Amino acid sequence: MKIGIYNSSVDNFELGWGSAAILAHALSANHQTEMVIHEDSRREQDEAIRQASLPQPAFRTVRDSPGIKTDPTRPDRRYEALRAWGDELTRPYDLFINFTDRIPIYNSAQRGVLVIQFPHNFAPRPYRAFWQQHLSTY
Repeated sequence: MKIGIYNSSVDNFELGWGSAAILAHALSANHQTEMVIHEDSRREQDEAIRQASLPQPAFRTVRDSPGIKTDPTRPDRRYEALRAWGDELTRPYDLFINFTDRIPIYNSAQRGVLVIQFPHNFAPRPYRAFWQQHLSTY
């Protein structure tokens, strides 16, 4: 099974990477496992793995989510771009595991596991329906 593990935590970034690294190490014994990272987070990821005294897992570096500025009355356009980005990031996996403390990215993998660390309730009203669609993909 091909497994992708991603940390989209903001407030719990280091804790998310440590947990993701431990899980990647455990799963890599029996599965093809990759940690999905952004290039700018590589230093933090390496430090979390070093602190956990684990061997380096396989990495897949991805581009950052699209920083699209759109008309505030049309949040659907930003949502479409973010959904396409999440689809590209998650599609290669049979199982996608996302550690987050905010709304998760859209998951197109066959299966998804969502690990929520101290969730926040900050979704602006226009985005709540979009976010509910994301949650339903896990």
